[in-house]
Amino acid sequence: MNAAPQWITPVQFANLTGYSQKMIQGNIDKGYWPEGSVWCYTPDGDQVFNLDRFNQWVEGKV
Repeated sequence: MNAAPQWITPVQFANLTGYSQKMIQGNIDKGYWPEGSVWCYTPDGDQVFNLDRFNQWVEGKV
């Protein structure tokens, strides 16, 4: 049994949360989601998201 990945791509994140790409970028630009917690850049410059930490943010825990 494979464990779910800790970090997922923006497309995967959008599919799982229902947020559009525009909504995702808007929340990042407005500083709602902390970089390094809910999202970050990989060493090669790709943007990735942590679904567990996003859920914590929704619950007011981040």
